[in-house]
Amino acid sequence: MLIPFECIAFLRQRFGAVLLCLAVPALGFAQALRVFVAPADAAPFGQLAGKLTPRLQQIAADTFFIPAAPSGLDSAAHTLLGHLRANAYLAASLDSLTYLNDSLATARLYLGPPMRWVRLEAAANGNQRWLEASGFREKLFTDKPLRYDVLLRLEQQLLQQAENTGYPFASVRLDSVQVLGDGGVSAQILVDPGRFFTFTDLKIAGNLRLPKSYLPQYLGLHPGSPYSHARVLRIRQRLNTLLFVETLANPTVTFAGNEARVNLFLQKKRASRFDFIIGLLPRSGASATDGRLLLTGSLSAGLLNAFNLGEHLSLELERLRPETQKLDVQAGIPYLFGLPFGLEGRLGIFRRDSTWVDAQSELGVQYLLEGGNFIQFFWENKSSSLQKIDTLAIIQSRRLPTVLDLRQNGFGLEATLNQLDYRFNPRKGWFLNLRAVAGFNSVLRNSTIEALRDPADPEFQFSSLYDAVAGRVARYRLEAQADYFIPLFVRSTLKLSMRGGGIFSEKPIYANEQYRLGGSKRLRGFDEESLFATRFVIATLEYRLLLSQNAFLSAFSDYGYLENQTDRNRFFLRPWGLGAGLNLETQAGIFGISLAVGRRDAGMAVDWRAPKFHLGYVNLF
Repeated sequence: MLIPFECIAFLRQRFGAVLLCLAVPALGFAQALRVFVAPADAAPFGQLAGKLTPRLQQIAADTFFIPAAPSGLDSAAHTLLGHLRANAYLAASLDSLTYLNDSLATARLYLGPPMRWVRLEAAANGNQRWLEASGFREKLFTDKPLRYDVLLRLEQQLLQQAENTGYPFASVRLDSVQVLGDGGVSAQILVDPGRFFTFTDLKIAGNLRLPKSYLPQYLGLHPGSPYSHARVLRIRQRLNTLLFVETLANPTVTFAGNEARVNLFLQKKRASRFDFIIGLLPRSGASATDGRLLLTGSLSAGLLNAFNLGEHLSLELERLRPETQKLDVQAGIPYLFGLPFGLEGRLGIFRRDSTWVDAQSELGVQYLLEGGNFIQFFWENKSSSLQKIDTLAIIQSRRLPTVLDLRQNGFGLEATLNQLDYRFNPRKGWFLNLRAVAGFNSVLRNSTIEALRDPADPEFQFSSLYDAVAGRVARYRLEAQADYFIPLFVRSTLKLSMRGGGIFSEKPIYANEQYRLGGSKRLRGFDEESLFATRFVIATLEYRLLLSQNAFLSAFSDYGYLENQTDRNRFFLRPWGLGAGLNLETQAGIFGISLAVGRRDAGMAVDWRAPKFHLGYVNLF
């Protein structure tokens, strides 16, 4: 095949000089282009050009007319040539260009034959493993149109495979190229891997102090492991999820010998916190005019990397309503002895009015993945003790109350995957948490209930009420949470969230082991932990306007499906809450305010006269 002298190298240099084409000069602001082609090329050219936008108009057997876009004739010519080359006419070029006036120009087009692969095979230098890993198959390049975009995609896949397995300076090219007169092309694809590199110890500039193994484990940059460019590109994002780390500059890589050293510029960031939330809620049952309000509050503190071990310690105290309090203490330390394992512990106490008290403890071992993701195996223990018993109701009904003394033990498995760009105030990414627990539940006999006597029937033994619930009963619990953030415009994001849980058992599930929903954390627009459920799903749609790194303005809607099944009844609720909030970052800390209203069930009206107002403050130190 004869190739016109006007052509220049078309394929990238690393693929070798295969075909040539002419670069089109700037063509001013002409508004139309008339294209002349050889009569033999008119039919195939017409078929291809008919798919262009704007479409070509055929005004003669070998003449076509192209309306130029507002950007001018230059754009129209490049669009035409790009379309032809993408459809295997790689030799297509404009042989001549003549301006007739300011709004019209003519061009003579050389189309050339459609190029096709006769065969593309791996070069005999051990490239086969690279090609197989990238998905290359010879049959995909045998008697197929030679499309440059497909060839370029193969090159990119090969380079990515190489640079992520220790060969950052690999190159790809076509070798032994043969071009036939009918447009057939045969060649060998050659991968030159270059020098092999492995990661060495990180170099950290700044005042950040952590165990030597922490960042290599967290970032996946283990000394001695093959260099991976993908891991290097993820460093900045993963460091952003460490709240106690501030990045001063972008990471760099130094190559020396066969080692790649990653240089990090980090300093310690204030991340320990003290915060509180105050809630003002209309009292349950209060009328719209009596003005009675219920004051709720949450006080919490957390230490993060206070001892330069990457550890965390948090304490939270909540007053959900009068005589109802909750205390939660949690602590964890990662990468014990330089290994990808961590310990996590939790202790919680909950007091519901004067009815019952829960005590729960949990101890887990985490297998830490890259980026703070983990899989955890844990043991949990929970006990619940009655504090106040309505003895008259038990005597009259001869039935146990809906709340009983309980003891639970179980083992669980939890997995967390976090791909958010910034954990505290994300704009894009996703988060997933899955949790499963299997264990046994035992009802404990209450001496007060067993000692009851019915004056009307002194022979009746109330201890017999426990016969139906005695013994250990298997309990299973499944929980999940999924968050997805979609970036909108320049400074906005849309949060889609789904969370749910369920308790499964052949025996009745008592009130003091059910999920407690409602409040500022789960199902906004309702009193704190006022809705009980054995199974639930909550969907959230929230728009956020990001004001700064830690500040945003939001509008949200929470919709839930709740099922409560006990030995006495089974009912369903479809609560809906909506509202707005503002988190404002100042030098003194982060202030938050939110207002929400709710509808308890479908068919009921939103209670606009009973809004839930929360005011919060977070101070980092």
